[in-house]
Amino acid sequence: MKHPELKRYGLLAFITLLISGIYLFWCARVNGTGFPLDDAWIHQTFARNLAEDGQWAFVKGEPSAGSTSPLWTLLISIGYLLHINPVLWTMSLGITGLIFTGVICDLMWRRFQVLPKNLFPPLFGLLIVSEWHLIWAALSGMETILYIFVICTIFYLLLKESPPWLLAGLLTGILVWIRPDGLTMLGPVLLLAVWNGDPWKKKARSVGLVLAATLGLILTYMVFNYHLDGTIWPNTLYAKQTEYAVLREESLILRFFKLFGQVHIGVGIALIPGFLAKLIQVIKDRDRWAISANLWLIGFIGIYAFQLPVTYQHARYLIPVIPIFLLMGFSGFIYLYKMFSHKKTSMVLVGKSWLMIIIAVQSGFCILGVKTYAMDVAIIETEMVSMAKWISSNLPVDARIATHDIGALGYFTKNELIDLAGLIDPEVIPIIRDEDELLKYIRSRNTEFLVTFPGWYPDLVLQGQKMYDTKGQFSPQAGGENMAIYQMQ
Repeated sequence: MKHPELKRYGLLAFITLLISGIYLFWCARVNGTGFPLDDAWIHQTFARNLAEDGQWAFVKGEPSAGSTSPLWTLLISIGYLLHINPVLWTMSLGITGLIFTGVICDLMWRRFQVLPKNLFPPLFGLLIVSEWHLIWAALSGMETILYIFVICTIFYLLLKESPPWLLAGLLTGILVWIRPDGLTMLGPVLLLAVWNGDPWKKKARSVGLVLAATLGLILTYMVFNYHLDGTIWPNTLYAKQTEYAVLREESLILRFFKLFGQVHIGVGIALIPGFLAKLIQVIKDRDRWAISANLWLIGFIGIYAFQLPVTYQHARYLIPVIPIFLLMGFSGFIYLYKMFSHKKTSMVLVGKSWLMIIIAVQSGFCILGVKTYAMDVAIIETEMVSMAKWISSNLPVDARIATHDIGALGYFTKNELIDLAGLIDPEVIPIIRDEDELLKYIRSRNTEFLVTFPGWYPDLVLQGQKMYDTKGQFSPQAGGENMAIYQMQ
């Protein structure tokens, strides 16, 4: 990397570290550091067991495909091998991933916009690393930011005059090891491999390289899961779709626009005109790369609208489309801003006002994101983690516990868990929303305790006697409940 680029991306790294530091500082001030999702503790449990015993298992001695991101779990396990604090190590991975994402996105934008090489500020990179969803994802303990980085790297490679098709195929296959829906990237890669000016013989060779690399890694991934659980995909993939099947009763179009709207909760709302303007422009110009990127964005959201239309946890499953949306929106803004600059004074003022709105909205949501992240972490720490630590200190290790949230419980206790979410107990998946059947299942497993938020299983909790609840202050503040433990009758 040349000196000007080192300077440019050194600034980007500094800004990323500064913003991440502010998020973590505020989080520590509110209630201490941790993860904003219980699922992050599932990764930690798999990683710890892998490092300590060489087992791919949530429960030691019981191999399981409950980890949706084997590659992320493997990276986390390195911290355990090096005896580094797991939260510190995982946060470091996430922040590093955000820096690299900012760099690759800025490089992608510069190539897409064909900007002067001596332009110093990494404008788009700064937009990326200060977007609150992406910061939240980087500090979530989840695989999301690694997933986004690989997606953006593939799109960057596809922008080259002669894309390295083998590498693009390999990265697409690797994506599936990070998250199963990474398979969607095969669409734009194959589209561009076919839709170009190369002779058909060369196109066939490009497609062959992509398919050989991608399918080889995907088949390996399927064999890995089948060996562990007898299914080619992780249990989570089946469990989540079954659990939220009721949401698919709504109109597909309405589901799509609800999910698409989640992308705009932030600076995206200010870039909608730019996105639409750029979309029109790339269609007129028949820009193959941009058309393929937009088809992927729409298709990705469409798949979730069709199969898993959930918006909880800040629509975390849709966060990966944000960089591509922002790329189009910001490029459209630059296009219109330049157009306004050559018009009369009133249009120049419109362009400058729009720029100020973008800066204000981005800054405002970045600040709100600090509070949101701190609250999310505080809820997990004072509910799931607090309950897990109480159980570790107050219940015998041979007590069987049924719960929907297995992350912190699996990490901090040694008790046998009856997983009501179907991640490590796939036999639960067909009855995941049927409390009568769940009660029979719980009793068939001689379960002694149930840990849940009361509203999640209103009928099940009536079959037990409440022993303890966390009395945490943050969940009620957010409109939720306190997690409780019930002794089953």
